[in-house]
Amino acid sequence: MFNFIKKRILKSIINDVVKSIPNLKAKARLYIEEHKDEIIEKVKETIKDTILKIIKEKF
Repeated sequence: MFNFIKKRILKSIINDVVKSIPNLKAKARLYIEEHKDEIIEKVKETIKDTILKIIKEKF
């Protein structure tokens, strides 16, 4: 259940980014559709690294 929600959130973020690039919209959508799993993994890693960095700085 939580994995589904996390993926929906990440896909929503990706879609927001695509919408903010109107001149590259078609190319960006195609690229994202082809590489969405790879992008989601990179986003997860970045979020995880950022959270760990913040925690290390605070403690």
